[in-house]
Amino acid sequence: TSYQEGVLKPDKRLFEVALRGIDPSNCVMVGSSYEEDMAPAIDLGMKTVWLNGQDLVKDAYKVLCGTLASPDLILPSLNELTMEKLKCL
Repeated sequence: TSYQEGVLKPDKRLFEVALRGIDPSNCVMVGSSYEEDMAPAIDLGMKTVWLNGQDLVKDAYKVLCGTLASPDLILPSLNELTMEKLKCL
């Protein structure tokens, strides 16, 4: 957990600890925060699913304009995430 490592999201070190010995391209980060979930995961080469059902208009606009890197998949809620969609990543 983050308190044991002494770091919090979006610090990439937390992600690196979780990825020890695992190729990041074989992992999927599912999260609702672009800054805390998507950005570090994208930087590390993980696949990403952004749950953008909340009022994240500012970040969503930046993704659409190309100012921010696009997650692999954007869904309105976790209920929309299926194994079929994960397999397509």
